[in-house]
Parts: sequence; C-alpha cells; structure tokens
Amino acid sequence: MRGLLFLLFILAILPAFAQTRKFPYSDGKKWGLTNENKEILIAPQYDTAFWMFIDKVAVVRKAGWYGLIAADGTELIPCRNQAIKLLSREIGIVKEAGKYHLISISNGQQISPVLFDSLHDYRHHTDSLLLLVTQNRKWYFLNGKGGFLINDKGYDDARFMPEKSNRGLVRSGKRYSVIDLRNHAMEVQDVMPPASQQTQASTQVVTAPRPDDDYVGGTMDLYVHKTGDYHWQITYEKRTYKSVPAKALTTVELDGYSSVERFYYDEINDPASVLKVTASGKTGLITPEGNKVLPCIYDDIRNEGGFYITIKDGKEGLIKPDWRVISLPVLKHIFGANYEAEAYFIEMPDGKKGFMNMHNGKIYIPGVQD
Repeated sequence: MRGLLFLLFILAILPAFAQTRKFPYSDGKKWGLTNENKEILIAPQYDTAFWMFIDKVAVVRKAGWYGLIAADGTELIPCRNQAIKLLSREIGIVKEAGKYHLISISNGQQISPVLFDSLHDYRHHTDSLLLLVTQNRKWYFLNGKGGFLINDKGYDDARFMPEKSNRGLVRSGKRYSVIDLRNHAMEVQDVMPPASQQTQASTQVVTAPRPDDDYVGGTMDLYVHKTGDYHWQITYEKRTYKSVPAKALTTVELDGYSSVERFYYDEINDPASVLKVTASGKTGLITPEGNKVLPCIYDDIRNEGGFYITIKDGKEGLIKPDWRVISLPVLKHIFGANYEAEAYFIEMPDGKKGFMNMHNGKIYIPGVQD
C-alpha cells in the first residue's frame, strides 16, 4: 500500500517537473512565446513583449488594443480594450469605452457591474482584494472578490492607511475620518488631515537636517589619484566626507595606463577591489596590485551591479561577478536582468529579442544558436 501511495505521489508531481518555463520572444517585428526547448508556443503576432502571469495568462497588445491570452495561445479577451491590468491570480481590470470593470482571469468574463474611471491603489488583505477607485470625481473602496462598493456614497478624497490595508482615511468636505474597510464602520472621526494637507505657519516649521550626499561616515573605500602621465596612485582611506581626503591606510602605485577608474570595492567579492584600466585604447580590469582580471581587449566594460557587460566592436557580452563568461560580446544589447525568470533580456544583432539563461547563457529565441 505504501508503495502504491508513493507511486501515485510521483505521478502527481511529474507534470509539475515536466512543465518548462515560458519566455516571450520577438522575430524583430512581432512578439510570440517560446519555452526552454525553443518550441514555438505562440507565433509572433503581438506588438510588445508580454509575460505569462503565474504561468497562466498574459496581457497582450495588437494594433494598439489590449487583450488577454492563455498560455496555449487561447484568446480569453479579444484585443479590443484600452487597457488591462492583472491584480491577483484570479482578478484583473479592463478598460473599455473609457470605463474600468473587474474581470475573472480564468475566463476573461466580467464579474461585477461596478464601473469606475480610475484605479489609484489596491491592497491584498488576508483573503480579500481591496481597490481604491474614483467614479465621477468621487472616491470609493471596492471589494475585488465580492465585486461591490464598500462605501455607497463617494468621498471627496480617500487613501489606504499606511501599513493598515484594512483601514481607510477618507475626507468629506473638511472632515477626515478613519473607516474599517471590512464593514465600512466609522472608527475615528475628525482626525488630523495628512501632513501634506496641513498648513503650518513658517515660524512653526522645523526642517530636519538633510543627509549630506558627501558624507560617507568614515568607512573604508578605494580612491584613484592621477599623479602624472600614465602614473596613478591607488589609496585605501577611511574618509568622513567623500571630497575630503584622509590619511591613506594603504597606497599602491600603478604605471602604464592612460586611464584608471574604480570599478568596484566590496570586501565580500573576490577580489575585493577592481579597477577599470585603458592601455593602447583598449579596456580591461585589474586589481590595485596589478593582477589582471580581464585583459585589455574591450572597448568598454560596464558594472551593472549583479553582472558586468563587456563591449567590443559594437557588440555586448556578459560576465557574472564570479567571472564566469555567460556570453561573449556577440549580442546587440543587454537590457537587464529578470531575476524571477532567472534570465537576461537581450537583443540579437539581427533585431530578434528574447531571454538568455542567467546561469549557462542558453538563449530562448527559436532559430538562434547558443
């Protein structure tokens, strides 16, 4: 019996493991959908990139109009709407003929007769979804799952209370009140207006000192000084202010480079300090001690925080902080990282766009060789 239960468990989880992640891609003109095996799930036909929300649906645009499709390409809502926004796994809003209404994500059907002009904010609270909307210049709280207005009479202004998603601060005329959004019960009347609405005499206003952008607090950092043609001095200093030099704790002399810039200093990295240098018109990376990290063969190198971009002959490559080369400089452009998808958004030299695996450089664009 135990063996049978184990077999049933394995059979139940196999489909989840068998599923592959899905990625939008462009043939240079239109956008479609592929997977990790580069199979064409949806042929390019949409105007802009899109993402499969919770791997179920995606908001797409065609000829300037928005629609909703399922992961297999099934059209849930035709592309004839002014806007669509997904708010949760189950609920979204659609703008049609100048008005918004709630829809079910599973089938695209309207789930409430309530229409509104604008969505200003929304909050997830326990098992509910609360929306702050306006209709005819009046403010309402809308229960997203129930599809009903929490306050039948509109307010002159409203907002969610900070860090209290089930409380609302509302204004009627000049009176402010706090209401419980679970039952619209008035909790506190005649409360003080928000700070942005208060008028204070200039003699009563006390302005807190603003942090000085130059203040660095006496932390250790790396500084570069030019001491002559092709001569540089690298120092480690504990400055209180960035613009005010301190006594160098360590000094390193460098020769032979036409330019030297700090690339990064971070004690958790290995190496902890890296300089961007130029020799004979080409750029590379070295440690302050002169050890080569990347040879001077590039036109430029950019530090994007979580990864580094190498540029050569107008093409871009990508290197991880542990110095693994994910891509040589063969890409037209690297737009950025999508850490949820564990992939980089890239453009190929021929104009095709899509995603590249963050760990091994595999490109998820049909017809493109890795």
